[in-house]
Amino acid sequence: MVTESATTATVVVVHVVGEVKEPGVYDLPANSRVTDAIEAAGGATKDADLTSINLARVLFDGEQIFIGNINSAAAPSTSSSSSSSSSSSTNPAGRININMANAAQLDQLPGISPVIAGRIVEYRNQNGPFRQLTDLKQVSGIGDAIYDKIKDLITL
Repeated sequence: MVTESATTATVVVVHVVGEVKEPGVYDLPANSRVTDAIEAAGGATKDADLTSINLARVLFDGEQIFIGNINSAAAPSTSSSSSSSSSSSTNPAGRININMANAAQLDQLPGISPVIAGRIVEYRNQNGPFRQLTDLKQVSGIGDAIYDKIKDLITL
């Protein structure tokens, strides 16, 4: 599709899912923002929770933008919950998706305090989605010991 290297790419390809009118894969100009991806997907639905995502963040090629539901965002987030909030940030094996989970969900992980959970969300908002699980160690407060406790409980 795009044959230029990632450093000179003029297009980013993103997958927009969740509470948007037309979920799908979109080609956008390099340096586009999350808000541009939502607009390309027909805009947010009336139930979209736009407060949990940084609309001004620059997009990365190959990322998925998940727009949560405002009703499920208010629901308690427990791993045994059957709410769509839980299913959007955990996979069938019960692992927490570190690219989609909110701070309350991340706080449930062993060794992750509310402060560190907030740092994970902030890191993600500033830098985009984690590309590999070990990237989590770039967040202040997460070293090898904490990572070893949670690596089997998380996913991308």
